[in-house]
Amino acid sequence: RKNVKGKIYAYILSDNKKEAMFLMPHVYFYNGKIDRALFDISVNALKGEHDFSVFANKDRSQPLRNNVCNIFEIGLIERPFVKIVYFYGNRFLYHMVRRMVYYLIKASTGALKKDILLNPFSADTPYTRQVLPPEPLFLIDVFYNQPIRRSK
Repeated sequence: RKNVKGKIYAYILSDNKKEAMFLMPHVYFYNGKIDRALFDISVNALKGEHDFSVFANKDRSQPLRNNVCNIFEIGLIERPFVKIVYFYGNRFLYHMVRRMVYYLIKASTGALKKDILLNPFSADTPYTRQVLPPEPLFLIDVFYNQPIRRSK
């Protein structure tokens, strides 16, 4: 566990209950349409090395816990009635991915102001405390050697 250099997680979403109902409970249904431009702005602000305390569990027993993570890549794969949000980073905090997915849904459906999208790491950023269900979350890969940085 301590030798992990990177992980990839995926979370499955849908806005179409009729078409994706047979994927239940392994899909999270949301309302609204994802605006790809807003999604990209939100993702670019989350990428890189940051203190992800705003997306972390509040644990008063660990005041010196390291909440710094490096997110190498976040992407959105769109299929006819499902969307897959994937995260590739060096480490993830407990519930961090499910909180980031909720934040990205809210951000890309227009619920947040653009200044918050550009800087999501302030203590008063909305939509960072909601933890989505665990069933649509999948661990895709774990890297024990040097993490693979994909070139664009």
